[in-house]
Amino acid sequence: MAPTALPSTSWSQQFYAAFYMLENDKPGCIPLLQAILSESSVPRHWRIQALIALASAVEDWYEAEGYQQEAEILWRSTRIMFPKGCDDEMDGLLARSRVLLDHLAHELDDTMPDGIRLLREQAEEEDEQETDGEDQGTSDDDEDEDDDSEVDGPDDGWNADGGQDEEDEVSP
Repeated sequence: MAPTALPSTSWSQQFYAAFYMLENDKPGCIPLLQAILSESSVPRHWRIQALIALASAVEDWYEAEGYQQEAEILWRSTRIMFPKGCDDEMDGLLARSRVLLDHLAHELDDTMPDGIRLLREQAEEEDEQETDGEDQGTSDDDEDEDDDSEVDGPDDGWNADGGQDEEDEVSP
């Protein structure tokens, strides 16, 4: 169903109405949340909340996961825009959203279709095998080099610690 246009009341009132519908199993929650998300004036934090609510409201696991992933991306980009400690109010809003996102992730994990769970477990096993193979192939058995020797890299004036080489430093 396509999102309907929001009535003349504010999006925040519509948002609280959608939450009420969701909590009380009343119909109309999903189109209302979709309409809220279609409004460009809705702040990022409320978009995250609406996506979490949509993920909780829809019956289809794949659709719910899509909303969850979209909310995660929006949360991360918001956190980048507002680094922790930059804005106390935003820190609080994002902390609350993080708790809800983590809870949603657990819910989706608990209800994940068996086929998807099997595929993900196989992929994790393959990743572990690749990592184990890389670890075994990187042993340092070369007796010609001392353990104290520096790693050769580009001579760009920067040392391995991220600082400038002493001989390349500019004097004041």
